[in-house]
Amino acid sequence: IHTVGMGYPIDVIFLDRNWRVLKLTENLGKFRMAWCRNSAMVLETLAHTIARWRLEPDTELIWEDL
Repeated sequence: IHTVGMGYPIDVIFLDRNWRVLKLTENLGKFRMAWCRNSAMVLETLAHTIARWRLEPDTELIWEDL
């Protein structure tokens, strides 16, 4: 992913097909790139979300409809 054209930093969460965290990139600034070779999906969130959610590699996320 890249942040070309974005005006603010983001946190990036790379996930495998089972929603397990493979890699975390915090506070990715403007005109930067991040990647994870084996990821199946990516969550782009507001900066500092990773710290607030206390995420670590190998954490499994669960999607719940409300």
